[in-house]
Amino acid sequence: PRAPVIVGVGQVSQHEDDPAAAVEPVALLERAADKAGDDTGVGRGILERVDTVGVVEILSWRYTDPGRSLARRLRVEPRATATTTTGGNSPQMLLNAMCDRIAAGTADVVLMGGAECLRTRRRARLEPKTWLEWSTETDTPCTDILGVDRDGSSELEKAAGLTHPLVVYPLFDTAQRHAADVSVAEHSRRTA
Repeated sequence: PRAPVIVGVGQVSQHEDDPAAAVEPVALLERAADKAGDDTGVGRGILERVDTVGVVEILSWRYTDPGRSLARRLRVEPRATATTTTGGNSPQMLLNAMCDRIAAGTADVVLMGGAECLRTRRRARLEPKTWLEWSTETDTPCTDILGVDRDGSSELEKAAGLTHPLVVYPLFDTAQRHAADVSVAEHSRRTA
């Protein structure tokens, strides 16, 4: 009876050429939450039942409690908020934790999401520079932080330039191809 069920999903993307026209990460989360509400067939009604808001750590803009910021925009009052540490596993870790809470009965309706505006931040730093008029929150910092806050690369990996997934994942892919003893063309066919 406490089996977690995903009842709605929503996704929003922005690709503004003018950084000043772009919205901040929590606004993207709000739009995605509205789409998720619509996806349920209930609309905003489901959002009114949210008791827990979990947000994957946002790298492009710092919020002291991103879940609380999102809840305020949605005009909901959750009893709990959570966020994560940095890492490629963070979205799945957050989903697992929220499912565990539903199964345990400590949460009933969870809203979770993630948002990034890294492209906008990079574009804003180009000449002519753009000052981003995004919110600065004064909430008490979120205390429910999932994950381990540590550097994602060892000193040896850093020395070899292996600090970003874009560089590391191709090495994994090549190792898998080698272990399978197949040609590049065959591996590409298999992985596609």
